[in-house]
Amino acid sequence: MLPDLKRNSSLPNPPTSKSSPAPPKIVSLPSPPMMVSFPALPNRRSSPD
Repeated sequence: MLPDLKRNSSLPNPPTSKSSPAPPKIVSLPSPPMMVSFPALPNRRSSPD
């Protein structure tokens, strides 16, 4: 994949990669927020107690 990017450098594809919907997807991933509001960690901690 890395070599492909370098090859695209000469092609007019670089701009498309920057505007790719992939980067934004990672930022708006519903996984990170879930981890932050992890109600399981605190619950499990109280369980063994």
